[in-house]
Amino acid sequence: MQTMNEKENDQKDKKAKFNISYSEEVAQIINNLNINLVLSTYQAGKVIFIAATSDTKLSQTPVNFKKPMGIASGKNILGIASIDRVEVFTNHPGLAKTYPGRPDHFDTMFFPRTTYHTGMLDLHDLHWTPKGLIAVNTRYSCICRFDYRYNFTPIWHPNFISKLIPEDRCHLNGLAMQSGIPKYVTALGKGNEKESWRNGIERNGVLIDIDSNEILLEDLCMPHSPRIHNGSIYLLESGNGNLVRYNLMTRKKEFVCYLSGFSRGLAIKENYAFIGMSKIREESKTAKVLPVSKLAQESGIVVVDLQTNSIVGTIKYEGGIEEIYDLQIIQNTAKTALITNTNKTANLASASPDLFFWRDPKEEQKSESKD
Repeated sequence: MQTMNEKENDQKDKKAKFNISYSEEVAQIINNLNINLVLSTYQAGKVIFIAATSDTKLSQTPVNFKKPMGIASGKNILGIASIDRVEVFTNHPGLAKTYPGRPDHFDTMFFPRTTYHTGMLDLHDLHWTPKGLIAVNTRYSCICRFDYRYNFTPIWHPNFISKLIPEDRCHLNGLAMQSGIPKYVTALGKGNEKESWRNGIERNGVLIDIDSNEILLEDLCMPHSPRIHNGSIYLLESGNGNLVRYNLMTRKKEFVCYLSGFSRGLAIKENYAFIGMSKIREESKTAKVLPVSKLAQESGIVVVDLQTNSIVGTIKYEGGIEEIYDLQIIQNTAKTALITNTNKTANLASASPDLFFWRDPKEEQKSESKD
């Protein structure tokens, strides 16, 4: 049997797992931009919201998910892909401000609305379109859409993939959007056989134009997280630690910044790029061939100023978080919370287009006892 001190120490250890150290510059940047960061870590089973409480301090709120991967951040809406589903959450500011026990603490609060039961698709990047959610379906080597009828509906695949079967042939992973339309993808290879991307992982990555099926860049070292910004496609060469861009005018790859680790997850706001950093799994035989395999010993977030192409701040996890997949931005918010359907609080909230309301179970019990 545990003593009280042992229980207290266990609780402290659990909290310490997700402790972060950071440079004050990051807090100032996040505060000035009026944003929150949200990251997914499938290894730890968490989606974590990071906010600035001042120009010098950060806070974080972890939420449990089973193997979370891609995150789609839209206006007052959030999509999260996990092991066998995609869940949709909507923001209700009125409910956030009147949150029982902590009024005026949150200005953004997401509540569960829709779940797509996708099955085991190994979904990676997730994005909103005018027609709903789409995702990179890595297991079936395609981009797909979700609705109430099927696990998924394919809408595009690379022309070198001859058949859509669950073989993860090229490890399609990253998706860049242009005006709400899928435009560019990254893959770790261009093979047409089961998991053929594992051979030559350090040199066979590609960037593909979806409209033309043209390969714009090849010989990339594990490309991830393509994003369009100021006339260029920014992407991470995770295996060699480089942030690069493909200039759409010159049609050339340009080096931006060396990140000194395994990078995955990229979000850009104004001139700042927020980049997720992960540790390399020691047991991974594939990862051992990568140039950053011995350098990737820290996990967290790196902030790059895209005007100077230099790192201006970092967030580092001191334990618990080892691998980050996605990193997105919640716009125009100081403090964000997410309520899942396993949280009893979700059943206390009601929202409609014209009203919002929190139930008070204690008051309801009093009324029932009078009856």
